[in-house]
Amino acid sequence: LDGREGLLLHMYHAGYVSWKYAKGWEVGRKQSQ
Repeated sequence: LDGREGLLLHMYHAGYVSWKYAKGWEVGRKQSQ
């Protein structure tokens, strides 16, 4: 991987993790109410 590909992969992975975390938090918050 060159620098640009590594950066894109890192950004994609970070975005996926944050999206998954946000969805899980939203679901957990709805269940706790």
